[in-house]
Amino acid sequence: MKKNYQKLRAFIVALCLFSISLNAQLFSTVGAGTTGNASTGYPSPYGNWYWGAKHQLFVTAAELAAAGIASGAQIKSIGFNIYNLNGAAAHQNWVMNVYTTSNTDPLVSGWITGGVVAATSTSASVTGTIGWNQSTFTTPFIWNGTDNLVIETCFNNSSFTYNYSTYWMNNLTGTTIKSRWRNADNSTNCTDPPVSTSTNTRPDMRFEWISPTPCNGAPPANSVVGPTFAICPNASAYLSLANGYTLGGINYAWYSSTTSSVGPWTSVTGTNPGVSVPNQTATSYFMAVASCSSGGTTSLTAYQVTVQAVTTNTPPYFEGFEGISADMKLPNCSWSASNLGAGQPCQTY
Repeated sequence: MKKNYQKLRAFIVALCLFSISLNAQLFSTVGAGTTGNASTGYPSPYGNWYWGAKHQLFVTAAELAAAGIASGAQIKSIGFNIYNLNGAAAHQNWVMNVYTTSNTDPLVSGWITGGVVAATSTSASVTGTIGWNQSTFTTPFIWNGTDNLVIETCFNNSSFTYNYSTYWMNNLTGTTIKSRWRNADNSTNCTDPPVSTSTNTRPDMRFEWISPTPCNGAPPANSVVGPTFAICPNASAYLSLANGYTLGGINYAWYSSTTSSVGPWTSVTGTNPGVSVPNQTATSYFMAVASCSSGGTTSLTAYQVTVQAVTTNTPPYFEGFEGISADMKLPNCSWSASNLGAGQPCQTY
């Protein structure tokens, strides 16, 4: 009897350990560089030599598989390995986005702009530390084992210091461009990057992921979350789950309604736990249906995204040029010109 109890206890312990291992968070590294960017060099995701910087980094499905990431894995965070702080300041409004693509050289013609599958909080202030610095997504995304990834980072400070130095791999092959970036002393690096530089050098990255244990039955109750502020007309809305599921084998279908939180619904393109819906013109509700591979489904509580109404003002405006009596004169002191000569700062008629 005692031996049977000991065997049963050992079996239960082993079963628990096996169950824990199935849901364990794992880390896989892409890149094994021994050098990296200097305090003023790029590519540098943490690059404050200018006020701000936007980067897009291309990683192939083959590289992810070679790093040991399983098809169906839920990727929770991505990090960069800092080896020198260089006295750099904290990075304000740090954000990381992830795009999936089947393109084998997606950065050669410009920035990737559509199809975000995961994002971090846009309000984060990041202070680097020596070693791996992970950026955690609001909701993990499921890697299907075949898609390539583009990882985007951006931040904007109001002044400059130096860059954190991160390890990188250089002379990478297989594609024209591995990294694309833009750095400038202004406040629009993340929203309006007209200038970019590309290279075959790419910072090392570490992926945190959950092994794809299949779900059984209907997924637990959940809800959709999205922007906590009114978005501008024609902007994109990023939706995700309030609580990420820790099991695999879950399929997602997204829907929108401009009528109410209970529909009627229109299908939205997206099969990940997070979805970016472009060109929003009206306040809408968004809902997702999570389906387990065993057949159970759960409708997630809808979320309302408010689109700011367009305001058009037509203020009175009166100006006259007919009364200007001589050359090098202006209608009034609201006008200025650089070639007025040596007269008074404000030369009016």
